[in-house]
Amino acid sequence: MGNSAVQRIQLAAGENPVKKFAIPFFLICVPLYAICAWLPDAFFEPVNRYTASTTAFLLQGLGGRPVLNGVFISLDGFNARIITECSAVFILILFCSFVLAYPASAKHKGIGLLFGIPALIAANFFRLVFIYQTGSRFPALFEIVHLYMGQLFMIVLVFAACLLWLRHIAMPGGKNTPLSFIVRFIAITAIPFGVWFYLHKGYVLLDAVIVEWVFALAGYDLHLSPDMERIYPNTFNLIAFIGLILATKEMERPARIKNLFVGLGILSLAQILVRIVQTLTALSGLSAAVKLTSGLVILNTYLLPFVLWLAMTRKDLFDILQIPVCPYCGARKIGMAQHILAKHKGQPLPSPVPPNHHPMGIRRKIKFF
Repeated sequence: MGNSAVQRIQLAAGENPVKKFAIPFFLICVPLYAICAWLPDAFFEPVNRYTASTTAFLLQGLGGRPVLNGVFISLDGFNARIITECSAVFILILFCSFVLAYPASAKHKGIGLLFGIPALIAANFFRLVFIYQTGSRFPALFEIVHLYMGQLFMIVLVFAACLLWLRHIAMPGGKNTPLSFIVRFIAITAIPFGVWFYLHKGYVLLDAVIVEWVFALAGYDLHLSPDMERIYPNTFNLIAFIGLILATKEMERPARIKNLFVGLGILSLAQILVRIVQTLTALSGLSAAVKLTSGLVILNTYLLPFVLWLAMTRKDLFDILQIPVCPYCGARKIGMAQHILAKHKGQPLPSPVPPNHHPMGIRRKIKFF
């Protein structure tokens, strides 16, 4: 084998899959969330009406008697409105961005989107039906169930869908499934969610005090009265992040503790910055600025905990990608060029790559279960 072949393998081994994923992920995900925030509410009205009508149809199929009025559903005296956050729009953006950005073949990406999108839409309808059933039968539990399944449950389902797709393209036939991650996530978040459900309003008020102090330094005398109904659900991204980190089985304890403190600090700081921007928006009175803050809230609620988790578990997701597989014998070696020169010198470079190897020439193992 010539030196040119060795150089090609060295270049392939030196590729940085983190950059190959992270940059496309942001370039896809952030603009899509920004567009969703910028579009008028009327644009999503057909989606919300479809979500409401399908939810009512499913409730009726389960023996209920829902009354549908546009995007409002009434079930046994319990009334709730379907808004854009109730649809699958935001979670589908996360999933599609992950699949489209991940370094895989177009065929595998197509399979992921073909099966993942309908599965997440179906899961979202299951969530809505469960929430309405809970609201009609156990009104006192509605807020708890709505907050938990409104964000935490759907974020972990998106992540599970991503893992399931990765298993299909990277390590088929394994014993473990994303179901184990979901079970661990639910078990782990149950206690902190229950505690945070009673503490989060105090956290929002503390944010208000900090924001008032920041503006006081700039010469503004503000007295903020937070709209709890709008703001405090966004704080549950802290619990989503805690669940993602603690449910990652292979993370070492010191790294896990460090990542928790760092991630929670970043999320708290981001929440304060969003509140500052919201306050500036209110002072400016510009309608365009309102759209900007809406986009920041969406990014902070859905994207930030997911991205922080990806960044902190990159060794499990991506570092293994940097260990190439020998195109001759299939062995995974760090010093691939030396291995080839020692074991396969003089042999022609095989083509095509064996079918059980990844399109990037790398066979992967993801250690989450």
